[in-house]
Amino acid sequence: MATNTNNHLLGEAVIHSQLLLSYIAEHGIDIEAKQINILTHAKHFDANSEWTADEEAIFWFTYQQVVKLIRPVTINSLLATIEQPILNQNFLQRMFKQKVKQASAHIAVRRYTTLALFSMVMMLLLQIYSVVGTTLLKTIEQASTRMKEIELQLTDLSLIDKSKNKRTSMQFGMLQSEFEELENEKNSSIELLNYWHNIEFLDFSSDEITPATEQENEFIGGPGMNPAYIERVNVVQSANNVHLILNIYILPLIYGLLGGFAFVLRNLTTEIKEMLFTKESRINYTLRISLGALLGLIVGLFWGDNSSIGQNFIADLSPLAVAFLAGYSVEFLFKLFDNIIGTILKTNVKKEDSKK
Repeated sequence: MATNTNNHLLGEAVIHSQLLLSYIAEHGIDIEAKQINILTHAKHFDANSEWTADEEAIFWFTYQQVVKLIRPVTINSLLATIEQPILNQNFLQRMFKQKVKQASAHIAVRRYTTLALFSMVMMLLLQIYSVVGTTLLKTIEQASTRMKEIELQLTDLSLIDKSKNKRTSMQFGMLQSEFEELENEKNSSIELLNYWHNIEFLDFSSDEITPATEQENEFIGGPGMNPAYIERVNVVQSANNVHLILNIYILPLIYGLLGGFAFVLRNLTTEIKEMLFTKESRINYTLRISLGALLGLIVGLFWGDNSSIGQNFIADLSPLAVAFLAGYSVEFLFKLFDNIIGTILKTNVKKEDSKK
């Protein structure tokens, strides 16, 4: 049993030695002729089972020297980067006449590129969705603010005798017209917002908001128990909640994910070009992408909504930009966290020492 295992390992090493020679020849790496002869003869020794103890020892020593010669490239990275012939084809491989096994590096590129493109499309859809909601909410807020100002002005003008002052009468009429336009704009925005927050704005299949009546328009900006008024208030509050969740949790997470994908694709290109990619790299990249999404979510929680503005460069960036940077540069953010924790601990130690 042990002999069979040793023969199998020796046979694999012989195959790998030919791969090493091919790589060395293609990249113009200097190697002694004696080493080439030993590795070349090893193939014939293995095919004819003519190994002796001395020949095997010389082969392993030469094999070790050649492996050191091509570092940081390794056998595993060469196997993961180079396509290899399929020795035992299965049914599907015979049917599609597949004679070469795809390299692990090429499969990884296709997988990560597909996932990155899918995440990008999701980000664009959610970003557009968020922008539409932000625009509608801002329109409603601006209209409500201006309507309150107009209401105060109308109240002041109503105390003046308009029959004796034509200018006041014209101003009163202009303010009433502006008020009606703003009311119509606000009602239409609330109706669109209802479609938006129900995620049914594309087919307009959600229930319509009851339009405001003239009696309701008289009671502008004030609290009331009118069902239509309460319904519109509920729509705005519900849409605000959806908008908040989208901008604090979902979008930062996706931006962090995209940052992780950007880092992976950039490093994957370099590793494949330099033939440094191995199967273990996939594990590292998967963890890196997961960390990017996690840090994106953390950034969303720390930075709050998009309206937050700080006094330094990082704080002045939008949470989504910081989430992307966090996903791309995980080490930088972890170092930042370590520095913050270290500063807090030093401050606590100084306080305790001063008390003593």
